[in-house]
Amino acid sequence: MLRRTTAFFVCFALCWINTPAQSAELSGAWKIDTRGGPAPLCILVQVGDNLNGSCSEPQAAGTVAGTVVGPAVRWRWQWAAYSGHVAGALDFVGVLGADNTMTGVAGRRETGLSLNFTAKTFVPPGAAAPPAAPPIDANTAAHAGGGYASVNGWRTVVTPESEGTGNPQYRWQRIPPLAQNHSHNPFGRRARHCERARHVRTPTARNVAMAERSEKYLFGSAPR
Repeated sequence: MLRRTTAFFVCFALCWINTPAQSAELSGAWKIDTRGGPAPLCILVQVGDNLNGSCSEPQAAGTVAGTVVGPAVRWRWQWAAYSGHVAGALDFVGVLGADNTMTGVAGRRETGLSLNFTAKTFVPPGAAAPPAAPPIDANTAAHAGGGYASVNGWRTVVTPESEGTGNPQYRWQRIPPLAQNHSHNPFGRRARHCERARHVRTPTARNVAMAERSEKYLFGSAPR
């Protein structure tokens, strides 16, 4: 297990260094499967290479902060239980594949926990599927619109590698979903739990005992 995990992190680091500047677009809802651990639903909002949002599951909820470089993604979920004043953090490190599935490792720094995870986009039952990217080239649409275009839930943004060159190039970016506290957001109830989660104290890396207690709460036992 340790050898497989180490190999993945080496692969991830190489991917992080060598990938093109244009990052994957991750805004939306993602269902996480940690294969034996928590399986939160995460609402991710990507702005440039920065990732924010929230994750929630039946026992806990909390906020997300991370980064995206090319297909490589990493974020930390600061979670807190709905009851019992138990809190912790789970770090996700993964890669977005060609089939739009994220795979990687979820871990706890405090206890050395390491779990493989997969994540797939999630569409709530009865909801319409997210719109596909417009068929027209983003550069063409942006130039026709004076540097900006918005079509069917997508908008044009300047690619990072062309910023400041005097010759901006454009790509399509999914318009982020409604804010968590928006009245029309179907995940608004979960967002309120996440808001409370921010006010619960998170254990420090030195407090191993507290970390293991929170881990047992979330997993039922402390897997290795």
